[in-house]
Amino acid sequence: MPKLEELAYIAGIIDEEGCIGVYPNGKNHSLHVMVKMCDPEAIGEIYEHFGGTFSGYQGENAYVYRIIMTGDRAYQFLKTIRRFLRVKAEQADWGMEFHEECRTGKGFKLTPEIAEKQLEYAAVLKELKVLPFSWEQANS
Repeated sequence: MPKLEELAYIAGIIDEEGCIGVYPNGKNHSLHVMVKMCDPEAIGEIYEHFGGTFSGYQGENAYVYRIIMTGDRAYQFLKTIRRFLRVKAEQADWGMEFHEECRTGKGFKLTPEIAEKQLEYAAVLKELKVLPFSWEQANS
């Protein structure tokens, strides 16, 4: 388990560069946490402690490193860092609630009701990513 300082550092990366969402996965939807950045050390630290899928690609101006966690791994990751999140705290809460309420797969059946709830959670998380136009609007 990472030290508290490491968890706070990782949460800061997620607050700044992370993406928390619910995305289609075949007929289903699943919780995703993704980070993309040019610093392999920061991405590597997340991967070292929490795993996931680590990859990279040549961006327009630099090589971009990416880590993606899905399903149970994403859920456990968010539970572990949640207390340190500020910017993405609400997204993390909705993502974790989605996983608890709408999880499907082994031992969990995708019913029409759950499929509808999955779409609702996906829409809420998409809306939370919409940034206000200005700092003044954010504080009004």
